[in-house]
Amino acid sequence: MVWASVDVAAALRKEKAAGSGVYQGGSPTDAPASTAWGLPILPSAFLPANTVIVADASRVVVGVRRNATVRISEDARFDKDQVGFKLTMRMAGVSVAEATSVQIVKAAAS
Repeated sequence: MVWASVDVAAALRKEKAAGSGVYQGGSPTDAPASTAWGLPILPSAFLPANTVIVADASRVVVGVRRNATVRISEDARFDKDQVGFKLTMRMAGVSVAEATSVQIVKAAAS
């Protein structure tokens, strides 16, 4: 997985879209500008500016505190003839198998 601060995610997409589409590996037919090394770039407002986190998702363990629940509301959007869905899941914490499974990259401010 690739998480990027909002500013870096926008810059990565812009750079890839403006070039050949391959600066991050792969070929132009592989993936849209929203991917890096074949992985989706997930923008996060919770990361500091100029920060990217690259992680091997198979080596990151997430503790589930409560199973996911899905709730349906037919009333919330009654005037638009729509149904609303809400998914809730409580997490207990995150652990990494090896420290090298997650890399935090800080870009220089420019």
